[in-house]
Amino acid sequence: MDRESRLSTLLGTPERGRWFVLVLSGLAIVLACFLTAQQLAFERRQATEALVRDNQARAYSFEQYVLRTLEAADLATQQLERDIHRNGTGLGRADGSGTSLDRSPLFEGVIIHVPGQTLVSPAGLRLSDVDKEVLDGVRVTGDHSLSVTPPLTFSDGRNLIAVVRALDGDSRRKVAVLLDPKRFTDFATDVSFQDDDLISLIGLDGITRARRTGNMLSSGEDVRGTLVMKRQLANPNGTYLGPSVLDGVPRYFSHRRLARYSLFATSGMSTELVDKQLAPRRFVLLGILAAAICAIIATGAAVLVAAQRRRDRVSEVLAANIRLNEAQKIGSMGDWDYFPAEDRLKWSDNLRAMYGRRDDEEVSQLSDVSQYFSPGDADRIAAEIDAVLQGETRTYDIEVRMPDGRTSMRRIVAAPVRDASGQIIGAHGTDQDITKDAQLREAEARLQELARLESMNALTATLAHELNQPLAIASNYLSAAARHARQIEHPGKVTEMIAEGHKQILHLAQIISAARDLVAHSSSHLVEMPVKDIFDAVVPLLRSLWKGRRAQIDVTVAPGEELVFCNSAQIKQVLFNLGKNGLEALPEDEEPKLSFGVERGEAGGTRFSVTDNGPGISVGDPFAAMSSSKQGGLGLGLALARTIVEAHGGRIWIEKTGPEGTVVAFEIPPQTEEGLVPSQAVH
Repeated sequence: MDRESRLSTLLGTPERGRWFVLVLSGLAIVLACFLTAQQLAFERRQATEALVRDNQARAYSFEQYVLRTLEAADLATQQLERDIHRNGTGLGRADGSGTSLDRSPLFEGVIIHVPGQTLVSPAGLRLSDVDKEVLDGVRVTGDHSLSVTPPLTFSDGRNLIAVVRALDGDSRRKVAVLLDPKRFTDFATDVSFQDDDLISLIGLDGITRARRTGNMLSSGEDVRGTLVMKRQLANPNGTYLGPSVLDGVPRYFSHRRLARYSLFATSGMSTELVDKQLAPRRFVLLGILAAAICAIIATGAAVLVAAQRRRDRVSEVLAANIRLNEAQKIGSMGDWDYFPAEDRLKWSDNLRAMYGRRDDEEVSQLSDVSQYFSPGDADRIAAEIDAVLQGETRTYDIEVRMPDGRTSMRRIVAAPVRDASGQIIGAHGTDQDITKDAQLREAEARLQELARLESMNALTATLAHELNQPLAIASNYLSAAARHARQIEHPGKVTEMIAEGHKQILHLAQIISAARDLVAHSSSHLVEMPVKDIFDAVVPLLRSLWKGRRAQIDVTVAPGEELVFCNSAQIKQVLFNLGKNGLEALPEDEEPKLSFGVERGEAGGTRFSVTDNGPGISVGDPFAAMSSSKQGGLGLGLALARTIVEAHGGRIWIEKTGPEGTVVAFEIPPQTEEGLVPSQAVH
């Protein structure tokens, strides 16, 4: 999985978060709209209920006003009846005047109607024959019954309403007072009356007695069979919403029936009043809604921007962590955290992989790491952690044993973790696999050892070359001296030649001393060394020389012979030279077999043996200098080996040789740290 895919997996898809914010913002907007609509609906209901209450109150007031007006008309008709009786004729003057009502501002006139004669006051008012028939058809029974006629048309063009009473209880003889229809609607003069407000006084016969719409007055409208009459018959004192019969404007209507007069008063208020009343409030609420929507959108946008910025920051951190993990993988490194208060050890992903732990084993206890170390190393780790918890920064190398048996070297670097107050609360560290580095250092050490041995062999070969010249010169001088000695005639010449030969021999002694110091490798005294360490250095060197060809090399150490007192560098040189000779003795098409053995010697010392499967040694004294059975060999390897063994006070010999192979053995006598000094043994 590439880095981008890993980031996407860790962060999740951004679209999901964006959709969540958008949906949440949308729901918030819908909720704000819903609440605003609910508030508007609530306020509309409140305003409507208030309007209905006001309209009902107006209808009631209108009813009471009409009743008072009709009560005044009732009293007037009674007074008119008394006036007629007072005149004695029962009819008054012929023109109907002379009553106490002539100067009343409430009434427009009076009517006295008997069969065949209708008198109207004031003089000059005449009633049409049609309206006389209407008046004649009015049925009034009882002394206290009144009837309110539809508007009657008079000679002056006015429409007046007659409030009629039976004269002396005779329904054929009637007295009436005349009222202008506006007397009933004057009720609205002193109250707030809108242009669409309506009040109307309607008879149960369906004829309108008086009507006012805004400032417009009318009367006489025929509304029989319409909605207003149906509602009146269904609910005489009810309220309903419906269109007006004449102008179709929707209004709330409230009825009040005046049963005594076969009339009902109605008041209507337009529904537009509710809208007008709510308009400012609606503007405020819609403004609040718009501001809320803008705030929601701005908040959503801010959340999206903040989320994107946070995602970018988290992405940068995760990318850095991924790069760190990749770098740790490249460097074979992991990190860990340990908090002693909880005994919690947290492993990083790379560290778990390095130790072969499962993904669900991210956290463990400190004691769990003991399975990867020897008991001594586990105690060391605990001690190092304690030192870190005391404030130190520690670096140490340790060997790890994996569950599958593999071992590796690890370098641990640990430092304390502090809280905000500076108190140490745990430890943080890195764990790096340095196995390859350790192997490289070991290989470099072996290479240096091999180079040293090869340099020693090269210098030994050079030494042999350098010895040839002084030995030849010394030999010549001594031969000449011998000849001249027989010819004693020139004793000075003999003395000179012998001196020159002695000089060359001294020079040879210096060369040998330098070679001896080289072989000693700057270490003269014997120390106790593990035999295993000696072979651990020699065997890899021999294998490195035999790279490309198979070579079987075995080492057998008898019990009780694990330690030896010796100069380890010199004994390594002996074993290296003997092993190298054994490996080089075979042709290239055969597989070398080399066995090293260590056991107790006959003299009580340590006996080393080197066995090969070569063709054997053909020379007489292989340990003599310049003696070699190899093509181009100088014969110095075994000679140097004998010198070193003898310097240890031991001896070296050919135990067996032949076509089946050769066994070379040497024994180092028992020594102590204060024992034989190798340099002295050479002399």
